[in-house]
Amino acid sequence: MLSNQDSYKHLNKNNVFDMYLASQYLKIHELEDQCWCLMSMEDVCRGDIALKLFLKAIRKEIKEIADVMLPRIGEFFLPFVGKRKFLDLPLEELVILLSSDHLSVHCEMEVFMSGVRWLMHDWERRKKHAPELMRCVRFGLIEPWQLVDINRNPSNPEFLRVTSIPEVRAQIEDGLSYSVIRQQRSEDPVVEQGITRLTCDESRQRNWLPDPTDGRPWVLYVDFVQHLMKLCKRRRRKNSLNISHVSCN
Repeated sequence: MLSNQDSYKHLNKNNVFDMYLASQYLKIHELEDQCWCLMSMEDVCRGDIALKLFLKAIRKEIKEIADVMLPRIGEFFLPFVGKRKFLDLPLEELVILLSSDHLSVHCEMEVFMSGVRWLMHDWERRKKHAPELMRCVRFGLIEPWQLVDINRNPSNPEFLRVTSIPEVRAQIEDGLSYSVIRQQRSEDPVVEQGITRLTCDESRQRNWLPDPTDGRPWVLYVDFVQHLMKLCKRRRRKNSLNISHVSCN
């Protein structure tokens, strides 16, 4: 398998994780190293492949693989949010995803709305998880007017369900305090003292993607969901074109 010219038929990105587990169990160290070599190739294991490997690693509690794959999910995160598989994620796996500094999004509102999408899929059963899930959202990185909007805008009933929970509302208020101060932040020591005095949690940055071409901030939840559906359709179309291209050759 390791030296044959056709070894790629036996070991590839689709079976590398299972091969890795088997090589560990059977103590075939050469094969284990080969699997690691393949998984270390960022141009091979990225996007949807990285996400699959990440989830498998989390479920098998193989932290070293999960840590390598998480930053490589990249732009595939949002198309994944539009899929049924995202809605079926266990809470624990979703929390790891949404808590990551490596999460690739255009803005923090997309993280908030992704959490809302998961909650709305089975609200009655999942609403008890809302406070824990919303702790993954870095509300301090959201603009103040947007934080006010998600608390009050009747055009977003999904948001209002979530923000009606006292613990979540308290999280948003804490985020609002930092967001307001963040806008005024400079070298001014008074502002820095204000952050310290108010014990504001300084939110870490994400792996930000370039702004969408239209440059408009998200306001309505329905617009976000429609955008996710477009991303999924676009990806399916791209995959079908790739398959057609391969078959023609």
